[in-house]
Amino acid sequence: MKLLVLPFLIVSSVAFSQSDSTVISQPDSTAAKDTLSKFDKTNKKMEHLFTIIPVPIFTYSTEAGQTFGLAKYNIIQLSKTDTVSKPSKISEVVTFSTKGRINASVATELNFNQNKYNVIAYMNYKKQPEYLFGIGNDVTKDSMESVTSERFRFSFVGLRLIAKDFYAGIAFDINDYFKIKTDSNSFLIENDVPGVDGGLSLGLRT
Repeated sequence: MKLLVLPFLIVSSVAFSQSDSTVISQPDSTAAKDTLSKFDKTNKKMEHLFTIIPVPIFTYSTEAGQTFGLAKYNIIQLSKTDTVSKPSKISEVVTFSTKGRINASVATELNFNQNKYNVIAYMNYKKQPEYLFGIGNDVTKDSMESVTSERFRFSFVGLRLIAKDFYAGIAFDINDYFKIKTDSNSFLIENDVPGVDGGLSLGLRT
């Protein structure tokens, strides 16, 4: 994020003739240069500050209650000598709610070697209830029940430039569900639905 600050003060020297009837005003280039230098220094300090300080988050909903968190987004250049590659992106978000919900994630999009390689990765931890209506076509709103679980997810996509604007690569995805909490009379338990005790799923694609 670029901050634009315009100088609003120009210091001038005023010379009076012997008769004090004529006023000649000339810009003081040295003072103006010093003023611009101060503004440039302030800009650099503010830009550096925004790369460090995250943005606060606050929301409210009936299901989650009050949610507090922090979000961060950075655009970086991985190599100073690589002037062709697009800037890489890194974003982080973490939130906590007064009703026990947690959501934390890190997402990246990295570009290497003059845009020949691209890596997209996502990592997330989430703890919150999911609302299920049962299995089959005869479910009703009254059959809805809440199931709380904790989930860790990691996905990775690696791409290589094959032709102009055409990339090919491999993708990997993992989801781990654990600490499943349901009602004692939940249909998940009664029907012994696979995954009621948690589980791990893996995926690979090209």
